[in-house]
Amino acid sequence: MSAVERCRECGGLFAFLPRGVCVGCLDAREADFIRVRDWLYEHRGATVAEVAEATGVDPSLIAEFIRDGRLQYVEPDGDDLLRRREEEERRARLVRHLQEAAADGAAGPAQGRGMRTRSA
Repeated sequence: MSAVERCRECGGLFAFLPRGVCVGCLDAREADFIRVRDWLYEHRGATVAEVAEATGVDPSLIAEFIRDGRLQYVEPDGDDLLRRREEEERRARLVRHLQEAAADGAAGPAQGRGMRTRSA
């Protein structure tokens, strides 16, 4: 690692930063992120292409925001919270059924049932 690097975006020289871009380009990226985030609040569930067209932000930069975890995909209808609750309820029912089945199996076979040896 050198103390001075060339910015991947503008080509200018700058003191080393882990992102590989200069402070000016980082500020421009942050402004792009804010523009995308604010637009998505009003247009939940839009595609990357729709966001790029509406905001003027490059689709590869939007994809980078997604990879970095700053943006995430949601259901187009916006019912992400409802879907998550339904999944949690199904998961809880499954766990409850598995626990009941394990408790029934721990009691052992019922009287008069199960395998036994033959008397000679």
